[in-house]
Amino acid sequence: MEERVNQVLQRLNAEPKPLSARSLQENQPPIAVATSNLYELTGAGSISLSGAQSRDPNGDLLTFEWKQLSPSSPLADIASPTTEETTVRFAEIAADTTYRFLLTVKDGSLFDTSEVVVVQKAKVASTGEMWDRSKTYASPCHRVSWNGDEWDNQWWTSGNEPGADGTWGVWRKVGSTNNQCN
Repeated sequence: MEERVNQVLQRLNAEPKPLSARSLQENQPPIAVATSNLYELTGAGSISLSGAQSRDPNGDLLTFEWKQLSPSSPLADIASPTTEETTVRFAEIAADTTYRFLLTVKDGSLFDTSEVVVVQKAKVASTGEMWDRSKTYASPCHRVSWNGDEWDNQWWTSGNEPGADGTWGVWRKVGSTNNQCN
């Protein structure tokens, strides 16, 4: 047993060996992960893009760059293209459009990329007449437009604003499951 203890002590007191290039950890590329809070929106609006899940195996400080790959037109407005998270604004469009955004993550010498796809659907033009507070809607299923949505009345009404009286009110959104006019 004494001999074993002496061997351990000798190893502990031994001169340290010089580090070789192989013993140093080589720089590895970062891992880019692009995400969005929405992958589809209708009409004009905004989304949030995030690179927060990106990481560097060596723990190096990362830099971020966002850019729109496609389409070449219309261009979305990337509020802060060199931050980890950014807001992207979309104008009204006439036809459904698929956008591809590229995130490039760099650790100073190496980089990685990740793409995110967002579909913007064109807002459907209203087919109903504009709701009128002074008008009486005497029969059910009269379609009107109000605040960017279309509504059907479920029974006689006058002066009730569409959407103001809740899910089971006199006016119900076109296409909703509680609308008897669908």
